[in-house]
Amino acid sequence: MKNPLLHLLLAGAMTACGFSAQATEAFHCDDCDLGKRQTLSRERGEGDYYFWDFRNRRLYHMNVKGQGGGPLSAAGLPVVKEVMLTAEEHAMFNAGLQLYDVNGGSPVVTHTLPVIDIPVQLGRAGNSTLAEPAAAPADDGPTVPMNAMDAVTTPQLRQEAIQRTFSYSNLGPFWYTLESTRASISAFSQAIQSTLLPTPISIINRVPFPDGSYILVNYNWNVRDYSYIPGSARDAVGNIIPDSQKDIANQDQATQNYEFPNSPAGYGSGEEMVRHLDRLGVGWDGPNSPPIHRGYRIGCTYTPTGVRCQIISLNP
Repeated sequence: MKNPLLHLLLAGAMTACGFSAQATEAFHCDDCDLGKRQTLSRERGEGDYYFWDFRNRRLYHMNVKGQGGGPLSAAGLPVVKEVMLTAEEHAMFNAGLQLYDVNGGSPVVTHTLPVIDIPVQLGRAGNSTLAEPAAAPADDGPTVPMNAMDAVTTPQLRQEAIQRTFSYSNLGPFWYTLESTRASISAFSQAIQSTLLPTPISIINRVPFPDGSYILVNYNWNVRDYSYIPGSARDAVGNIIPDSQKDIANQDQATQNYEFPNSPAGYGSGEEMVRHLDRLGVGWDGPNSPPIHRGYRIGCTYTPTGVRCQIISLNP
C-alpha cells in the first residue's frame, strides 16, 4: 500500500484558492527556471501562479492571460508574464521561509496528536451518536470509544473530535508544537491573512483513536481552522475507510480490497466495514456476513451500474 500521507502531501502541494474567478495556485518548485514556470503556468490556464523555490529561497509570481486562439499573441497562445512581488507577498514568503527552516527544512508540518477518547452511544442499527450525560434510552446500545469509522460516517462526531483535539482546554490550535514552531506558525498565519494567497506550506496532523484507527486533518490558513482530509481515514487494521461509493472503486481505480485478519481488531473493523459498505449502497455477490473465526478479504469491483463487493475467506 502506498504511503497515504505522502499521497496527500503531494496532492496538497498545489492548493487552489476560491476568492477569484480565475485560478490562483501555489507550487512547491525548487530550481524552477523561467521556461518551466512559463510552461506549468500556461498548462493551468488563465490566472495567477506562485512558485515557491525553497532551495534558492525565491518566490515567483506568474500571470497568464487568454486561453489560446485569440489575438493576445502571434501564435494564438496565452500570454505568460512574470509579475513583480508586492511588499505583502515578500513578507508572506519571508514568514514562510522562517517556518520552513524551523520545521527542519520541510514545507509540511506533521504531528501525531494524543489519542482522543470520546464515548459514543451505539444504537441497535449500528449508528453512533455522542453519549449524553443523561441516562440513555432503553433501546440504545452500549457506550463505546469513538473510532475513525464514526468520524467518517457521523460529521457531528468528527467535528467534536477535531474541536477537542486542537483546543486542548483552550490552549490554542498549535499547543502540541514546540514554542519556536508555534511562534513561526503564528507569524506565517498573520502574513497569509494580508494576502489571502494559497501556499504549499501545510499543517497535516494525525488524530488517533483508542482502537488504533485514525484520520488526518489539515489546517486551512484562510479560515484558521482544521478540517478532515477526505480519504485519509484508516481503520484499526490499516484499511482505507471510503467516504463515498466512488472512493471504493471507480473507472480510474477498478478494484479495491479490504483485509481483515483473524483477530479481535479484524473482527470489529470487518463488521463495521460491511455495515459501512451497505450504507454506501454497494451490491453483494454472495452473502455479506463475515465468516466466524477466520480472516477474510472484501473485494470490490467497479461496474457501470455500481460497485459490487464479495467476502472471501482466507486461510487460517
